[in-house]
Amino acid sequence: MRYNFTNLIQGYSDVSVMPDMFRFDDFTPFHDELRMVRPDLVVGKWVT
Repeated sequence: MRYNFTNLIQGYSDVSVMPDMFRFDDFTPFHDELRMVRPDLVVGKWVT
């Protein structure tokens, strides 16, 4: 998946989909993770 954040950060991310988690891995110092709490609620975090 390609991403572009307000034309400041651009790149490519590998996406892993698990039963309760979406994980995006890219080649930056950021680690981001999204978790599906319920089918209508997803929570994410970004860590450097």
